[in-house]
Amino acid sequence: MERLSKGAQAFRIALLCVERDPVNCHRALLVGRELERLGACVLHIHQDGGLEAHGEAPRRLARTLRLSDAERNGADLINVACAKQEERVAYRADQEHPVR
Repeated sequence: MERLSKGAQAFRIALLCVERDPVNCHRALLVGRELERLGACVLHIHQDGGLEAHGEAPRRLARTLRLSDAERNGADLINVACAKQEERVAYRADQEHPVR
């Protein structure tokens, strides 16, 4: 994180993965959230070339998972949505292959 933050002061940096949707990318779920917390402007580039602000991706994920703001406050809603998705896309030593 320190290297990314330092590099971003002098360069435009792109972290790439093969996922079509940022909510299925562990970089977005883990690194993107932390970079945004540190004050970085994080944008996701979609297949069609459109950009999505990082903050919108977890909100979209919460809607996809059918989590509602009425059940939780905004920050908790995002944390719950991301935790559920992290369980789905993250590597686990007890699995031969991650769930997709």
